[in-house]
Amino acid sequence: MDVQYKIDKITFELKPETSVPIAFEEPIVVSVTLPNNRKVSFRIQKIIEAECWITSDYGKICIKTEKLKDWERFLSYNFMQVVGLCTTALITKGKEDFLWIEPSNNNKVWILGVVWNNNHWDGMLVERERKPFIFKNNKDYFFTLNNRDKKAKQIFNLLQDKKKGLGLPNDFPFFSKNSTISKEMFEFRRFTIKVHPNEVWFFVFPFDHFCRLKYGHFSLYRGFNVEWILTLEKSFIQNTYERLQIQRELSDVCRFLKHSVIILNTYPYEEEVQKKVDEGMKLIKKIINYLQNIEFDTEEGSEVLSLQWYLNPTEDKIKDMLKDENIWYFLADFHVENGVWQIGKEKNNPTSIDLHLKFLKQGDLKHIRLLRIYNCRSVLGPDFNPNWGASIVSSLLNAGAFRVEGSIIDADLLDYLCSLLFMFCHQEGLQLILIGKCLENGINFSDIKKEVNEFLKSCNWETIPEKCTNYQKEVIKNEEEK
Repeated sequence: MDVQYKIDKITFELKPETSVPIAFEEPIVVSVTLPNNRKVSFRIQKIIEAECWITSDYGKICIKTEKLKDWERFLSYNFMQVVGLCTTALITKGKEDFLWIEPSNNNKVWILGVVWNNNHWDGMLVERERKPFIFKNNKDYFFTLNNRDKKAKQIFNLLQDKKKGLGLPNDFPFFSKNSTISKEMFEFRRFTIKVHPNEVWFFVFPFDHFCRLKYGHFSLYRGFNVEWILTLEKSFIQNTYERLQIQRELSDVCRFLKHSVIILNTYPYEEEVQKKVDEGMKLIKKIINYLQNIEFDTEEGSEVLSLQWYLNPTEDKIKDMLKDENIWYFLADFHVENGVWQIGKEKNNPTSIDLHLKFLKQGDLKHIRLLRIYNCRSVLGPDFNPNWGASIVSSLLNAGAFRVEGSIIDADLLDYLCSLLFMFCHQEGLQLILIGKCLENGINFSDIKKEVNEFLKSCNWETIPEKCTNYQKEVIKNEEEK
């Protein structure tokens, strides 16, 4: 049996091109037309009752089940989403792993994990009782910067706890000790988790912290490369193409400088944290100063651009920036109280000012390509409200933003500062500008990168590679000769 799908070139939605009834107990050949008109084909076939193989010229995926007929039951309700997951796995060539939570029946959920294992993908599908224990005593699962490591360990154990937790088996992909991965596939691996909106209790598991604390297989990922899909209709392949498109857009340094804004909000912290925040802020301000008054030669002629940034902007200024159609990429940090953004303030100012998002109407943010916001508990509503429609992230998406990134638990301002420093000094276009600006001012860029790397390392972040590309070396040579 052959079925065909196509990925929309503009929205990246996965759409069927055939409407024939599918017999899920038989082998199925799937063909997916990608946005560049290239086709990916694969065959879904049961080998034995508890094992399914998905084979393709791109590689093969082995998915095991615990019970007979589980695969057919799961496939019959989720076929198109399975097609999206398989297509993503095959075209990303082992650089992205997956976890998927989907309702089953009789108060149960499906949990599917798929990970790369050097020459193929290992997957397992299990059915478990729904565990909405998070809502019985929410405070037991609140994370703060002081208790997150202890809480993370407790909650991590619930993944395999058979009495209190999910009871995932030892050979589930993310726990299997047989899983190996080559060094070349390690850097910047993606871990994408798709959760049905009816299963928001699953957000109790803080996978970004599991990654940071290097629990099991999660040590292969960095916390900032963990991504959640919360939209019901969005497929894994749509999410991947959206991310790749945003990455391409941000690599255009002219476009980035012209259409981005960076907000640095500060809040009172404990003395030890405040020292690190002040250190990071000082570094960021130093680098941002080099990203001002940069001349570009365009088809329309010469253009001088500067990176827009604001320190503790007012409520009116933030509202103006959100609605500014010239701002496409909005990067900011916000403290959150009771599900509401707080305006940034200096450490000697104890007054909190709420910034409600009720002023946003549908379509107000349709010009925004990316909202990367470091804000506490922004994916769910106040006190882990199970209605995710009450959350900050959903408000921004409903206003039309193309892509919104938020936090399920307490966000760390140091993570935000590290992400900016990493982007400034690692993204090739921005790095080249910094190299040139440093040379203009008689400053050694290597010294700045060393200072940044020391800060990143102190925050347990990925450091910036020391080696320059041949192109970067050529730029440095040309500038020095001038």
